[in-house]
Amino acid sequence: MTRELKDRSITLKAARMNAGLSAEEAADGLRVTQYRLYRWENGTSDVPLTVAWRMSELYEIPIQFLKPGGGGQ
Repeated sequence: MTRELKDRSITLKAARMNAGLSAEEAADGLRVTQYRLYRWENGTSDVPLTVAWRMSELYEIPIQFLKPGGGGQ
């Protein structure tokens, strides 16, 4: 990842929160369980590419800026 893109990256949880979505709303929009969403946000499970694209659309952020793991920010 280039430095420019890395500087703009945002964790999955932060992207969801910036979109104004609760975990329940995001899970519903992604058609997954909250448990699965939490695992992706915490980096304990890999996000399938098809779901990453849906996250990008739902959170209204370019896919290349989504950063799995981290959980907090």
